[in-house]
Amino acid sequence: FDIIYIPPRPQFNAEENDATPITISSSSPDDLNTILTNFGENAVRHGFRDPAVAQKKVEISLVYESTIEDGQFVILRVANNGTPLPDSFTLEHFTAPGLATGKTGNSGLGGWIIQELVNEAGAELTICNANLLLKEDLTTGFEIKFNFH
Repeated sequence: FDIIYIPPRPQFNAEENDATPITISSSSPDDLNTILTNFGENAVRHGFRDPAVAQKKVEISLVYESTIEDGQFVILRVANNGTPLPDSFTLEHFTAPGLATGKTGNSGLGGWIIQELVNEAGAELTICNANLLLKEDLTTGFEIKFNFH
């Protein structure tokens, strides 16, 4: 997959300063599909077991950020309104190959596959708690931070 960000042209001297696209690439066009499918399957299998949640939702967002300290990056956020992850659940639990947890555990490979593809793309995977998701109805989320170099 490719994520391409085309920065806006400066208003003051656009002819001399063309905007150059910044591209993030992975080795396979199917990688993004694999990542999103695994997040979706995990939401259905683990998060959406509570019948009290009538409208089950997975939200995907893509945000561009730029700071002097960290440079330019794009954040892919996948969040849902299902049952929150336990407080003791860590990224290491999510990404350990074959570690199936809880009553709804399956192969334990989904998080590991995501982490491998994220590593291959030179990106960083993190878990977001409800406070970082900035929406009251979202309870669980993950972020993948792609750096531009």
